[in-house]
Amino acid sequence: MNVLVTGSGGREHALAWRIARSPSVRRVFVAPGNPGTASTENAENVALDIAPSGFEDIARFSREKEVELVVVGPENHLADGLADYLRAAGINVFGPGKAGTMLEASKSFGMEFARRHGIPHPSSETFDDRREAEDYVKNTPGPWVIKTDGLALGKGVTIATGREAALETVRKVMDEGALGEAGRRVVFQEFLEGQEVTAMCITDGEYMVPLPLARDHKRVGEGDTGPMTGGMGAFSPVDLRRYGEGLEEAIRKEVLERAVEGLRADGIDYRGVLYAGLMLTRGGPKVLEFNVRFGDPETQCVLPRLEGDFARVLLACAKRELREYMTGDAVRPEDRLRVKVEACATVVMASAGYPGSYKKGVPIHGLALSGGAQAPSHPAGASGREDVIVFHAGTKIEGGTLVTSGGRVLSVTALAPSLDEALRLAYDKVSSIEFEGAFYRRDIGR
Repeated sequence: MNVLVTGSGGREHALAWRIARSPSVRRVFVAPGNPGTASTENAENVALDIAPSGFEDIARFSREKEVELVVVGPENHLADGLADYLRAAGINVFGPGKAGTMLEASKSFGMEFARRHGIPHPSSETFDDRREAEDYVKNTPGPWVIKTDGLALGKGVTIATGREAALETVRKVMDEGALGEAGRRVVFQEFLEGQEVTAMCITDGEYMVPLPLARDHKRVGEGDTGPMTGGMGAFSPVDLRRYGEGLEEAIRKEVLERAVEGLRADGIDYRGVLYAGLMLTRGGPKVLEFNVRFGDPETQCVLPRLEGDFARVLLACAKRELREYMTGDAVRPEDRLRVKVEACATVVMASAGYPGSYKKGVPIHGLALSGGAQAPSHPAGASGREDVIVFHAGTKIEGGTLVTSGGRVLSVTALAPSLDEALRLAYDKVSSIEFEGAFYRRDIGR
């Protein structure tokens, strides 16, 4: 089959790479893609307008190229209604419609959804009025977890330990519009102590397949210090032994299954990835937020751990045939989704200044250009081998040179028999790549 992936980040490069390795796939188109997706075997970048004004062109392209499945990458494409439009046009789509995106598009909606369906979550308060939000800060003890209610592309969370810092955040996002319309309403969440973990599953609204757990390092500085970012690195699997027996089962039953059942009870047609950002507390796992797409950079360390015909799994989900695919007699066991025992680690290389302002167009050295971008040193995922791949996130080609074009530039990923070895391989590769101002956390997985 032919598959179209929308997006241009590290997550989309990982998706295109993994889908292209599926035995059922002939060609992967990526719109608009990046230099990394352009160099992926069996993949091709295409110039399509992903804004609502271009939905008709996307549908036309899908018909002309006999695209059997569209995989929507970024949350803003989903929130704009791309999945709804293509489904109405008779095209199979992996990704929820606008009704489902409310879980991520509104943090207050997500917390109310958790409350209504008995999913463990922190207490929260929502404010539309800046003065009321400031009064809340003045009259409650910190720390304060402040989230923009709307989509802020990974920049909408602040944890303020001081009252003045919390008040300044409220003023910036609600009064000064630092994050646009996303911050006109803010959600205060109870500050929880514990370890964060990402739980994702693939669901067609009826059946659910959990993906390997991962842990994302969200703060910009080592030792989990500094501002929140879209993610500075991730690893999988996550060692849960310190929490006792049964925690992974509790996450599956109390969070993922209840969420899928809740979506069905609310009459929401949900076909795609459901992401739960969790805090592992003394009282058990609690949902900090829901997302409606693959996490970034968690995707980069989860997909290399999967075996099976990934594209056909996504297609089965899009067609509401996931249960039959995963349990029926018509599918070969080797084509079903399975998890490797190997560990995977991802280290993000970022531009100087990120998550604030940063310079673009900086030449990148140490990556061999192949069709305009770096190709894997050898195919990641080969059994019994140590594998490294560099997923492109914020890169482009200028005058034949690979340069930076974003805050998070590269996700350097390694798969190995142990997490320690995967981290060693990833950091070895990072040390061979250079661009002015490049920085990365040296404590991923620690």
